[in-house]
Amino acid sequence: MKKLLFCIFMFQLSVLCAQDIKVTGGFDKSLSKQDLFTMGGNYSNIVTGNNSDVKIKVHKQNQPKTFGWKVEAYRVDLNWHNDLKVFIRMTSTGNGPGSIYSGFNFTELSNFPTEICNGNGQLNNIKFQFEIRGVSVLIPADTYRTKIIYTLVAN
Repeated sequence: MKKLLFCIFMFQLSVLCAQDIKVTGGFDKSLSKQDLFTMGGNYSNIVTGNNSDVKIKVHKQNQPKTFGWKVEAYRVDLNWHNDLKVFIRMTSTGNGPGSIYSGFNFTELSNFPTEICNGNGQLNNIKFQFEIRGVSVLIPADTYRTKIIYTLVAN
């Protein structure tokens, strides 16, 4: 049985001294051709992960809760089909003395940094969900892998 396997690996960068981002979790999904078919022979071209595929912590030592930041993310494809598109959205604003102002809509990740959320202050357990679009029985069976690089930037 042929299978498609999607793996998204997480990496993180921090642009400013004493400003930290911690990323945990990932998205890994294996599909057979039968998984793509539903009643009537139609297939779903979207694979959605859990509401907490990834958790992010934003922290800056010795700073007031009002320091502004944004999180950017981009893909580094290891073995990826051009028809597959990766999307991410925030599903929880986390907890802590900070606030988040954007990130609730799905945003496509490309090979260039894209803002996925912004806010201020320190927050823990900001949850994100992945979605893979463009899944098709016409895409050759293989293990498709991409890395997601996260960067915390002062705003």
